[in-house]
Amino acid sequence: MKVGLVLSGGGAKGAYQAGIIEAFAEYNLEVTMISGASIGALNGALVSASGNIAIAAERLAIVWDLIATKDILKINSELYPRYLTMLAAAGLTGVGQLGLGLLAGWAEGSKADIGFVDTSPLTDVLNHYINPQELSQGTPLYVALYPYRGRLHAIKEFITGEVMKRFDTQNSVFKHVQSLSFEEQKEALLASAAIPVLFSPRKVGGRLYSDGGQGNYKKAQGNTPITPLLDQGLDVILVSHLENGSLWNIDDFPNENIIELRPSKKIAEKGIRDTLGFDAGSITRWRAQGKADTVQLLEKLVRFARNRTHLIESRTVLQDKVGLSNGSLQSRSLEQTMAKLKKKE
Repeated sequence: MKVGLVLSGGGAKGAYQAGIIEAFAEYNLEVTMISGASIGALNGALVSASGNIAIAAERLAIVWDLIATKDILKINSELYPRYLTMLAAAGLTGVGQLGLGLLAGWAEGSKADIGFVDTSPLTDVLNHYINPQELSQGTPLYVALYPYRGRLHAIKEFITGEVMKRFDTQNSVFKHVQSLSFEEQKEALLASAAIPVLFSPRKVGGRLYSDGGQGNYKKAQGNTPITPLLDQGLDVILVSHLENGSLWNIDDFPNENIIELRPSKKIAEKGIRDTLGFDAGSITRWRAQGKADTVQLLEKLVRFARNRTHLIESRTVLQDKVGLSNGSLQSRSLEQTMAKLKKKE
């Protein structure tokens, strides 16, 4: 069976996806193609480069254990006051929120594109657990990227779109990671996860990009990047959401067999603060919930598959006993079938 996997963005809430992959490993469910945005792109790269789902689950567990216990995202000290201002803005509403958000991201001359967060510790972890050669030969992976047009523009879109939820954005673009050079593969992954202002944008194909989850906000086109997996001959596409209230709508894709993985209960109570706060307790809890929700879904699918198999087997036996040609049983009423069975006895 050809299985596609869509991994949405959501910062620290991406721990939920580590639980999903752990459940996949227990059921030996391999994936054929992956598409990810933001933290979903990083998780997707680990899955892609692992070779099989069991190794992917092990690597994700190790990486998220590191994230939960070590400070792998360090604030650039010279920009720390502005970072605090941005976090404060996330807790406000209306004009005050927008005003502080704009102040937090105000351009600083030559340093205008430097992110508040130093990503070198995260890059070290990715370099250690994502081998470029393995990724290049791994499961096909697509990542969402968002064209970067400067810090001021990024702050405006982030605050009024992601936080205030008041307007739409342009579409994200998608890059097939295995088609990029080794160096650009890493840049594309970091670009997809480069939350505006927090992280520096990255250059891919001569153009700057930031967090791919920003695209077409009202449809979550970038943050739930199913687009590259459409019309790929997949038997089923599993779509992972990191919040139950996602704007993404399965009805927009009537020609695809899609199964959604949505959190059974809210996995974040503090909004953007949960997204940016890599808290050990929350990460552990979200991983456990991701696994539990996925196991519950897979158990239902297994029961459905078994029942369908039994139905097909029973139908075959009935066809043989009644002496009907293959397929004609469907057009015969129950009364007619029973009558023919009685004549056979």
